[in-house]
Amino acid sequence: IRLAGGSVRWALGLGAAAPALILIAGNLVGALEFVRIRGWAGPGFWEWVGIEGLNTTGSVGGAFPGDFWWWFRSTRVIGTHGEEGVLDYTITEFPAFSFLLGDLHAHVLAIPFLLLAVTAALNAYCSNGMLGVGWLRRHPAQGLSLGLCGGALAFINFWDFATFTALLAVVLLLKGYRDYPGSLLQAANTAAAVFLPVFVLSIAMFLPIYFTFSGQTAGVLPLRDVATRPFHFLLVLGLFAIPCLALLAQKAIKHCRYSPNDAAVGVVALLVAAIPLGIWLATAFLFTIVTDGVVVALDDLGRRLILVGPGAVVVGVAAYVSGLLARKGDGSGSSFVLLLMALAFFLIMIAELFHIVDSFSGPWRRMNTVFKVYYQAWLFLGVAAVFAVYSLWSGRLSWSTASRWTSFAPLAMRGLGAALLAVLFVASFYYTIGAAIERAGVYGGPQEGRTLDGLAYLKPSNPGEYEAIAWLRDEAPPGRIVEAVGDDYTQYGNISASTGLPTVLGWVGHELQWRGSSEPFAGRAEDVAAIYSGQDPREVRLLLEKYEVRYVYLGNREQERYGVSSLNQFSDFLRTVFHQDGVIVYEVSEEPEI
Repeated sequence: IRLAGGSVRWALGLGAAAPALILIAGNLVGALEFVRIRGWAGPGFWEWVGIEGLNTTGSVGGAFPGDFWWWFRSTRVIGTHGEEGVLDYTITEFPAFSFLLGDLHAHVLAIPFLLLAVTAALNAYCSNGMLGVGWLRRHPAQGLSLGLCGGALAFINFWDFATFTALLAVVLLLKGYRDYPGSLLQAANTAAAVFLPVFVLSIAMFLPIYFTFSGQTAGVLPLRDVATRPFHFLLVLGLFAIPCLALLAQKAIKHCRYSPNDAAVGVVALLVAAIPLGIWLATAFLFTIVTDGVVVALDDLGRRLILVGPGAVVVGVAAYVSGLLARKGDGSGSSFVLLLMALAFFLIMIAELFHIVDSFSGPWRRMNTVFKVYYQAWLFLGVAAVFAVYSLWSGRLSWSTASRWTSFAPLAMRGLGAALLAVLFVASFYYTIGAAIERAGVYGGPQEGRTLDGLAYLKPSNPGEYEAIAWLRDEAPPGRIVEAVGDDYTQYGNISASTGLPTVLGWVGHELQWRGSSEPFAGRAEDVAAIYSGQDPREVRLLLEKYEVRYVYLGNREQERYGVSSLNQFSDFLRTVFHQDGVIVYEVSEEPEI
């Protein structure tokens, strides 16, 4: 905003609002939750909405929904349901939900680092001097920071590394085009002279992780049969997409003037927007014609174009206008913001045309793709939307230079825009307030005993486990533990998760998701069962040595899973170091005598 000539008041005000919108606001499903509890719509409307669990059978009345975990529905918006059940199951998380859930997965931990990387890219775009090898010599700190940001993102969340790499390449191309107006080829050459060394540096700085890195991704396939409804898209990203589209319209109307000098930029913008759809047509569309016939293929194409077509237009126009502004020497940051917008919509297009091949299949085949792509789009569009508010509202109106009507029209548009923005703002923060109140147990929950201690629930129900966790976490020397192995999303693995001590095997399903194969942990569940159920002390001891176990935890889950344990018979190499309320923790002796 300061680059665009905005005052300190504008910059600080919207600069403070940006984190609130990006990190705290919810999506617009919260507004539908309010409509539901007020009873303002019937079964037909909710059937048309098509969000699982969002119907007229839930709680009615009150200021906020009373359903158990109603706020979870906002992350399961995009989907297709047929006679055979769910055909397209996706996840549409956003930061506020992630924080409420305590979802410390890589996509959440990477948020500040991705935003830092975007800032580093903006600094490179605004830097002095012409691009080229000389630019790296004059700006070694910037080159180093770009490499560090990119390499770190690969280490934290590889999805963000791919996105940042694409952003950096286009940003450098944009700066090169500003440095060499009208010469796209020269701009590309100078941009490559900076990008390639930075890219190599980003890999080299974190090279050790690549020696052992393995992921579950097996490739990319075109998407068939299912597509996102525009209404669902607006529910998820409408808060940011609407201001961004208004900004794009403003810049396009003001700056889109054809010039032969901009023909190359126009061609590049068109190719960027059209190539993904062309690849999809050459694969999925033709394959559908062969397998299911022309009618089915055309029907799928029509549904695909409903969302992808407008998205491609947005990508193309945003990229084109960004190039025009760069050629004119724009230093306001508008071209950079339009580039962020183009990248966000490009990512959304990709999720409508292709999906990553991973351990999920069937109705869940694009679950992870939509999940990660929309999370990135939320961040990029959020930044662009805040700048859009400034750009749309910072212009001054003069009654002395135009008729009352020509001055009234933009004033009326500004008023309507303010009203729409206020509605979007209230609708999005309704979710945040209601979900936080429900999560804290304030509304309709117990009024006593509220706490930030996530383990407090164990005190009355399982005090032995609570005290064992506290002892292992705060007093016991560190070491690997073994505990019962069970299903995901259960209390199994709770000791390791609550203490930070590594265990032999946690949630099997998640291990499979992260590693892409069961080979790294094959046989571990059976070995854990043998430790608790084994009668041969030598066999049990060898298994404990195999996994370098220091502590053996014995609680209610272990007893329920494996029956009565024989561990108390192995006093030669297992000594009791904790015993309270039915929970025992054994420590493995360093030099057992068997």
